[in-house]
Amino acid sequence: MYLLTVGSAVLSLLGPVGNLLGILGLLDNAWILWDPQRQGLHDKVAKTVVVKAAPWAPNPYAKARVPGDPGNL
Repeated sequence: MYLLTVGSAVLSLLGPVGNLLGILGLLDNAWILWDPQRQGLHDKVAKTVVVKAAPWAPNPYAKARVPGDPGNL
């Protein structure tokens, strides 16, 4: 949250355009507070959904282990 505040302050130095960008950034992040699917505007534009997985579930995106591959230890 601190980084967001600093980013808004830096954008405000750019004048009215920077202020508008800062407000749009805050709105994008705040959108999840009232959205039923907890999506930000950037999620809606990209048509993505964040799924919270159980910590013990295996990672479906992990690379398969290949014997002898030094980068996959």
